[in-house]
Amino acid sequence: MALEPCPFCGRADLLHSEKHLRSRFLHVHCWACGANGPAKRAMTEKEAYANWNQRSNQGGA
Repeated sequence: MALEPCPFCGRADLLHSEKHLRSRFLHVHCWACGANGPAKRAMTEKEAYANWNQRSNQGGA
């Protein structure tokens, strides 16, 4: 699944990131401006990409 550009800066320097607290969280991160996509517990990479792409269509870049 392709990632849409960042909704804040318009750049495509993106990757998925993973955090481990008590559960696994995945989100997309923009290296250019530091924006993070929504993260949900035990979310799959595919869901993280879909959430980022949905959010980017609502953005202002």
